[in-house]
Amino acid sequence: MAIISSRWKILMAMKIRIAERVASGSASINRLANIRITANTLANNAVA
Repeated sequence: MAIISSRWKILMAMKIRIAERVASGSASINRLANIRITANTLANNAVA
């Protein structure tokens, strides 16, 4: 039982790490999108 529980803990830790990576990746993508949107609005304001 101890071996199974330790393996399960390792699997859970790996899943949490993967979830954190995915969350941080999506956050950085959102940041890039926000930067692009602000750049577009600034360009539009400069033209207008």
